[in-house]
Amino acid sequence: LTPPPGIEKLLQYGLNFCLESAQPEPHLDVTLERLTYDIRVRHFVNTKMEDGNDDYDPKLYIKSQSFVPDDAPPQIEQGIRDFKSKLAQLIKDNKQTRQHNLPPDIRRILRGLEANDQFISMNTDKNLGPAIMERQAYLQRCLQEHLLKGDTYQQLSKADAISKLSKAETLMKALISLHEGNLTASELTYFKRCFELETRIPQFYAPPKVHKQTLKSRPVVSCVNSRLNYLSKWIDRHLQKVLHLCPGYLKDSQALIQKLLPIGAIPTTATIVISDAVSMYTYIDTKHAMEVLEKWFELHKNQLPHRFPTEMVLEAIKIVMNNNIFQFDDTYWHQQTGTAMGTSCACPYATIYYSYHEITSLLPRFLRGYQPPPRMLAATAEEPAIQPLPKPMLAYGRLIDDTLHIWDMASVPSYIKANFKKYIENAMAFGKLKWEIEQDPARQVNFLDLTITLENDGTYSIKTFVKPMNLHLYIPPESAHPKGILKSLVFGNLSRYWRQNTQQSTFISTTKDFYKHLQNRGYTHEVLVPIFTEAAKCIDDKAMRLLLISVPPALGSTLAP
Repeated sequence: LTPPPGIEKLLQYGLNFCLESAQPEPHLDVTLERLTYDIRVRHFVNTKMEDGNDDYDPKLYIKSQSFVPDDAPPQIEQGIRDFKSKLAQLIKDNKQTRQHNLPPDIRRILRGLEANDQFISMNTDKNLGPAIMERQAYLQRCLQEHLLKGDTYQQLSKADAISKLSKAETLMKALISLHEGNLTASELTYFKRCFELETRIPQFYAPPKVHKQTLKSRPVVSCVNSRLNYLSKWIDRHLQKVLHLCPGYLKDSQALIQKLLPIGAIPTTATIVISDAVSMYTYIDTKHAMEVLEKWFELHKNQLPHRFPTEMVLEAIKIVMNNNIFQFDDTYWHQQTGTAMGTSCACPYATIYYSYHEITSLLPRFLRGYQPPPRMLAATAEEPAIQPLPKPMLAYGRLIDDTLHIWDMASVPSYIKANFKKYIENAMAFGKLKWEIEQDPARQVNFLDLTITLENDGTYSIKTFVKPMNLHLYIPPESAHPKGILKSLVFGNLSRYWRQNTQQSTFISTTKDFYKHLQNRGYTHEVLVPIFTEAAKCIDDKAMRLLLISVPPALGSTLAP
């Protein structure tokens, strides 16, 4: 099939573009009722916080469906009335006519696409921009590449899917009831409210991997507003509290920068290795993972937070991992093996699972200066005897299924050097999990959003890495987003560039490229310069306060094109 003519003109706006239509005088009654409600709730919550109620956890909160707050104090209620009155007068006096924020030809393309069910639009993998596909080809690709391939998924009837989800919900309720004496008041409220909500069956989709030589797709399940995901959020909240016990754990690229700081002088014989787990989620066997997690928690028993609910966390993980049931179009499926896709706790679950191998085998064998946890001897009694080797690894970090390690090849025995990549892949294997070295070890690599270079003077340098296929489709000025979005985008990116670039010259060049990309999206010099100047001043002030790095001259004039 041929996509509608001019479709690229529509897609270039990006799928986050907010449409705005020409409308008559606005009616804000519902909006103002919600504003009044939110102000009263905010006053109620603030009062509770002042009373010393520290049980509230914003990460585990569901809004009450029946709560009606009392009126706020008189001065606040008067402020609400004054605001409504002035807003009503502004609306009455307003003579402007709102305009569409898309030109007529683009609106025609949009209406045509909306009426044409032969195509489907979606974001591509790695956030490389929007794509359009034939719907039938997309459905076939999802089935042939994922759902019908191998024995990972079992197709269900709709009745069976609903029945299995109902049984999983019963297990969830029984677990909460069994452990309710150990749950906080806010956790009990969270679970009580989650059962009062209307939920949906998780949904399967597969964004295309356009960065691959051969087009493939990545399987994803959206568990938003599904019953079991409320339990998964609770698991995630508790696992996040213990992730710092995983020695290789990286939260983001900034965590990698912090991990590299104490590395010291780097020999010229050092090299960087980056590896990637092969379909990590799929190949984590649930039965093996539960055994490993039990050992991991036992290994860190004395380091866990006070009253950490280990038993309930493990049982909850088992329920979530064994009951990943989802819908794809008009079909229903049950994931039979591997990590439950899309569930909130998947990332920390996979991180902790492989961390056990790092703690008990990989890092003690290779990482220089590694200090195992105090209970290490008990945990490694069952490990096979390993021939003592020099420890050639200078640094190690992992973000779920991506790892970076720095090796001093002068410390690597010759018999390992002969087949270094294969040796490391075998050493990293654990359970059914396999790893691949993504490229030949090198002195410079691209990892996450960083380019890391080992310099010949014993230091390393870092700069921001941008994928060659990145289209930089920032929200354009025509979009009906709040105006503060642009300021937030500029401040956030400039702060990130400042942290990621060891050389001022690369920080400035990266910032100039960012400036040009925003200009290409339609922002003018007059709009951008004040925001960039303010952001630069903020960075200068922060750097001077922290005294972490030498403070460059004020950047306002430097950033101008």
